Amino acid sequence: MAKQAAKIMASIRTRELRDVWHSHFEATLENAHNRHPGMMFGLARETMESTKLWQIIEKMPKGALLHAHLDAMIDIDWLIDQALLERGLCIQASEPLKDKERRQEAVFQIRYRSDEEMSKARKNMSVWSSSYEPDTPVPLREAQRSFPDHDLTFKKWMISRSTISAEESLAHHHGLNAIWRKFQSCFVTIGQMLFYEPLFRKAMQRLLGQLAADGISYVDFRIAFRFEFRKKGQTA
Repeated sequence: MAKQAAKIMASIRTRELRDVWHSHFEATLENAHNRHPGMMFGLARETMESTKLWQIIEKMPKGALLHAHLDAMIDIDWLIDQALLERGLCIQASEPLKDKERRQEAVFQIRYRSDEEMSKARKNMSVWSSSYEPDTPVPLREAQRSFPDHDLTFKKWMISRSTISAEESLAHHHGLNAIWRKFQSCFVTIGQMLFYEPLFRKAMQRLLGQLAADGISYVDFRIAFRFEFRKKGQTA
């Protein structure tokens, strides 16, 4: 049976190498890149996940997942939704996030603030305004409601600060240091949400469930212990 299964898999692989991972395939796709074995994962993922070979492997038991970077395994879309639902989470920035350039470059934090702290903070302060006072906490939901870009939502902006886009991954002309700076800044943004205890508990339960559903029996999580873990209801 094992030999027959291996023969079937080999046949599917050979067929997909011919029919999918081929330069002619791009002519059937809008805005497609030249498909070939060994292409960049970010460009290949959508096509890869549509193949029969992937669908079969996805259902197979995997055994162990080794050297898995924990904060890179979280569904960012889901994490931002949870942060927006969490009572007391605020955004505060080192400077006004008054234009698109500052919103992409400026340092900001997401932290819990108690009702007492918020009662002392200046009212009706917008982090998007030029009159914003640095490090003033603004409720995350309020920042979402008042987000100023018409061609972008608050959530999409948060995703852009937490992930490396396909365009950024291909901007090799900026040099190695540029992509590493973006890479490191993504983990800072993710960590400020992920390592707040209520979100961390939800994220770990969800992640472990996803791994189990994927047939993984053991996972070796990796993380650099430079993050700040905050208990529920604590700012620091």
